[in-house]
Amino acid sequence: MPRVLAAIIAAVAVSSLAACSNSSADRVNFNGNKGGARTATCKDGTAVTIDNDNIQLTLSGPCDEVTINANNVTVTAESVRSIAFNGDSNKVSYSSGKPSVTGGGKGNRAVRAGG
Repeated sequence: MPRVLAAIIAAVAVSSLAACSNSSADRVNFNGNKGGARTATCKDGTAVTIDNDNIQLTLSGPCDEVTINANNVTVTAESVRSIAFNGDSNKVSYSSGKPSVTGGGKGNRAVRAGG
């Protein structure tokens, strides 16, 4: 029984890492096959990369850059320095600052929250 429990805990831990991994203190990656709602905390210099479709992400703190390599992603951020769109139908709303926006795709928007 303890081995079964240990195996279940390990499987849950690995699947959680596939959805969001911190490869370093300055990088947050969202990858894998699961969409849905997620949250993360940025600090000065944090780069966020999103590789899975249909995700709703809330970012607190000052993010350096947000890169979206997916479709139908919605990001709500306190602050972001730069945004790169590499997919379609994505939206990033931010509360402060004026980020630079690059990339291609169709139907992508970067908007200041409340405006």
